[in-house]
Amino acid sequence: MVEIAEQHENDGGSTKKSFKYVFIPCDDSIPIEERMLDIPPGREMECLLDVLKTHFLESGVQSMEDKTLTKDEQNRKLKEQLEKQSGQKIDDEMLKVAANMQMVQPVALLPGGTKNNFIHVNMYVDDKGISKGLRLNKRASDFTQLVNMPNQVAGDAFVARIFDDEKSDFKRIDFSLDELRSDAKWVEEAIQLNTERRQNLGNAQETISKMGGNLNPESGMASFGDEADGGLVNMMENYQAPPTEADFKETAVEGTQTSYPYTWMQDDEEVVLIANVPGDVEKNSIKLKFGPGQNKIDLSCDKVQPTMIVSCGETLFQDIVPSDSSWSLVKQKDGTKNLEVTLVKAKEKLRWLRFTLMRSGKEQKK
Repeated sequence: MVEIAEQHENDGGSTKKSFKYVFIPCDDSIPIEERMLDIPPGREMECLLDVLKTHFLESGVQSMEDKTLTKDEQNRKLKEQLEKQSGQKIDDEMLKVAANMQMVQPVALLPGGTKNNFIHVNMYVDDKGISKGLRLNKRASDFTQLVNMPNQVAGDAFVARIFDDEKSDFKRIDFSLDELRSDAKWVEEAIQLNTERRQNLGNAQETISKMGGNLNPESGMASFGDEADGGLVNMMENYQAPPTEADFKETAVEGTQTSYPYTWMQDDEEVVLIANVPGDVEKNSIKLKFGPGQNKIDLSCDKVQPTMIVSCGETLFQDIVPSDSSWSLVKQKDGTKNLEVTLVKAKEKLRWLRFTLMRSGKEQKK
């Protein structure tokens, strides 16, 4: 039985919410340890990510496989990876923004859903662990293999549990050190759910293969064009090359389901998705949900076929600010309407190379 983040008394006698999580160092000589984190008021979702971002920034050099790797060499490697995966030229300004960003990449060990009351167990890693040249974390990598979600984890890793059903309040839940073992009940559930997921990806793999692409069964991400080298197929570094316009019309999302075509544009502060829909579409035909997290949306219209426009099974290129985002229907001269969804960038002035990581509509230049 899992416990929601509990109340406890600190030295001053006041009560705080806190939760347990586990730290897996990449240095095998350092023991795995259980940690406790107090939850600041109003920051239950962000508190762990804030701590981990600081950890990855401060521990980078100690975790490097080759400590002689200079900053310029790291940036060169990062630029090569981004250009190969995006198919676009990365200028110095874009590289500077990307190099200075520290993000935390969640790896779903136990995917939450109706079968397990929306309890998720995630491993959190440095999203640029490969380009930084961080050493292999064998213990963390072995555990992803155990739950049938194999990943080559670079650098330190952390494991934590959450409750998130996209409707109720997001909750941090204890994950203790004694749960990081092969006979734990959640591990049995994870193996079963991840096995089912891999089987369900079979149809998607067949569809994408017909288009000359490849679907990574571990990460669920599609790639097109030349094979990426080394760790680029790892989901921690998954900037995927975009398909052609012909591929876009047939690209599979969520198994064999296809999505309604759209285009998008951006400026320094916003990204706008545009889908041309019939003139009889009204606001009650549009459904837009944000989450889970800040990099997913679920957008559909029941007056078009396919009804799905963007699925929450996809991941946006970067985080957004859901509370500041909006949508509208705009009448066109030909009698149709444009569904325009305006997403506010969490990172201003950071140029998106694609709308979603798996596949993207065509970008319109403003």
